Amino acid sequence: MREFVQALTIRTRIPGMGLLLFAQYVETRYATLLLAGDPTGIGYLLKNSVVDMPAFVAALEEIASGKTVLGPEVATQLVRGAYAHKGLDRLSSREVQVLEQMAQGMSNAGIAQKLHLSIGGVEKNISSISL
Repeated sequence: MREFVQALTIRTRIPGMGLLLFAQYVETRYATLLLAGDPTGIGYLLKNSVVDMPAFVAALEEIASGKTVLGPEVATQLVRGAYAHKGLDRLSSREVQVLEQMAQGMSNAGIAQKLHLSIGGVEKNISSISL
């Protein structure tokens, strides 16, 4: 919890500052708060999901370039939270498609390519999902 408070404080004081939360477990309540603002340049990965250095470095590079990076477990928990609290029926069909790809561990660039979207379009859908 302390890490999320620090992350929210940093983003409030320095909008657009890239952040990577590297945690033991998913805290959906705090993740939703963090992503509900401007989700660009934010990453949330679980420690056990990063199995090699190239994947970790790739995530850092995406965050540094302003992309949103969520690990598959994080995306899954956010979906469950959305379903439990508001229902997935509130999501557009495109948002559901993006969320499915996130849950499979695809990067924003991979999602954009697969769904024929711009990276900005993917990020916009991620932001809408998180609200």
